[in-house]
Amino acid sequence: MRELSHKLWAKAVALTLAVIVMMALIFSTVGVVYLGQNEYYTKSQAVIYTREIRRLLDLQNWDVEYAYYEDRLAYYAPVTERYFYEIFNEKGERLAGTYDGQEVLFTEDTVIERSEKGYTMIKGYLCDNSAEPDLFSQREQWIAFCYGMRYWVFGILGGGILLLIFLLIFLYGGAGYREGAEEPRLNFMDRIPFDLYTLFLIFLFFFEIQYLQELSFSTELLLCLIVFLAAFDLLLILSYTMSFATRIKVGRFWSGTLVGMLFGFLGKGIKKGIALLMQLPLVWRTAGVLAAMTFIEFLALLIAPARGTLMLWWLLSKFILIPLILYIALCLKKLQKGGQRIAEGDLSYQVETDGMHGDFKAFGGTLNSIRFGINHAVEERMKSERFKTELITNVSHDIKTPLTSIINYVDLIQKEELPNEKLKEYAAVLERQAARLKKLIEDLMEASKASTGNLPVRKEPCDAGVLLTQLAGEYDERLSKAQLELVLRQPEEKVTVLADSRHFWRILDNLMSNICKYAQRDTRVYIDLIKQEKKVEIIFRNISKAPLPRSGEELMERFVRGDSSRNTEGSGLGLSIARSLCELQGAILKIETDGDLLKAIVVFPQ
Repeated sequence: MRELSHKLWAKAVALTLAVIVMMALIFSTVGVVYLGQNEYYTKSQAVIYTREIRRLLDLQNWDVEYAYYEDRLAYYAPVTERYFYEIFNEKGERLAGTYDGQEVLFTEDTVIERSEKGYTMIKGYLCDNSAEPDLFSQREQWIAFCYGMRYWVFGILGGGILLLIFLLIFLYGGAGYREGAEEPRLNFMDRIPFDLYTLFLIFLFFFEIQYLQELSFSTELLLCLIVFLAAFDLLLILSYTMSFATRIKVGRFWSGTLVGMLFGFLGKGIKKGIALLMQLPLVWRTAGVLAAMTFIEFLALLIAPARGTLMLWWLLSKFILIPLILYIALCLKKLQKGGQRIAEGDLSYQVETDGMHGDFKAFGGTLNSIRFGINHAVEERMKSERFKTELITNVSHDIKTPLTSIINYVDLIQKEELPNEKLKEYAAVLERQAARLKKLIEDLMEASKASTGNLPVRKEPCDAGVLLTQLAGEYDERLSKAQLELVLRQPEEKVTVLADSRHFWRILDNLMSNICKYAQRDTRVYIDLIKQEKKVEIIFRNISKAPLPRSGEELMERFVRGDSSRNTEGSGLGLSIARSLCELQGAILKIETDGDLLKAIVVFPQ
């Protein structure tokens, strides 16, 4: 069917059939209206025929002229041989007539007004004694035809509508297509501007109506001309609507009109002007707009003939400025919200730029690009961190096995009888460095697990005061060797935090071990336990023996040490491990520096 609708001959046949069907539908509709108005659906055929004969007799008015004057009765001549009459006076005496006893089909009495000779009555008879067709026989045949077709017209209407729908689908579906072409194309008629096409049809229909009103043809000729013009007009309307469908398919409806061409030309000029204007900086554009509005207001003041004109201009300017200012404020609000959300770290937020234009849209796009750039940088950073963690884990695991063998063999060597003291010193150095290396590997493994969240966490209420007292007791000897004095301050009431006791102890242990390694000799170390309304703080304070050029965040990075000379035994992982363990338990570790003062703050929610 699709290929058939592309053939020219098939379209021509369908177009002709559509016109014929539409004409049939028009006639059928008129017929239904005619039959309904003349009661063909409610009265019998005999009743309709009788009513029609009476109407014809009244229209002919045959008897009136001869009813008053007896001397003119001889000149009476009916228009049909089937009609006979008799004229009676008011006494019922027959004055004249042509009826002589024929078989009567219909009779009609007419009473005429009083004349000089009194009342007169004419009695007409319609008889069936003529084989020649006349007005009555023709009307009888017409009534019989209409009565027989009174229900068939509905079938013609229904079938015609279905057939017309099929033909219209066929025609509109194939409109614009040609045989062998996959895409619709415009023909000669489709290239005519659509508004001109429409005006031409309107003018043509108007001319036809005026022409028909001035004709003086006979009824038969006039009817034939109307039918011909109706078929021609239907053909034009179908061609017009098919052209409309073709233009829609090709996408040339608006651009195929004179109005569309004019607006398109103006639109291109406006776009070029706006493009040139948009190349200027925003400040200059704003200044230009304000200068233009000021100039227009100045002209309005010069040429305004009355006060009402100035008021009208004032209202018009406010009608333009207020929506413009509100639009600018709305765009700025969106940009401000987007910048604030991105600054807060919400990298999934995207600035809505749908309703923005010009620099506002460009700036919104820049904010979104920044978001994507930050996301990309964070992903790259996380990827690097994961790679570093995996590398540390794998290397640490691979080193741990040979290191264990080294430690075991060093232990065996020390148990043997060594021939000289030098070998004993070498064995002691091996043992010490191997232990240090083992501790470093363990720290690396723990840091890797803590940063990736692979350590199990079992939270339970822990007495922070008891743990700090135990910490002070265990580090008493190390603090004494490091010549440090510990000052522990905590409230008298019990302070409980929800944490994993093993990880909590490791945090405290790492912080205290860091103090023992890097604190200045002959100084005090302060540990404060502070209970607040919604949180518990544990604060470690000490004076560093080496300068602290780095910030607290840098000190918590892996392999960063307070002693930049790296003469101490630290691995640079203690604070990093402590921070990761705090994050696993929902706590916070902050490092603050003030000159040589180092302050580590552990915050647990209460």
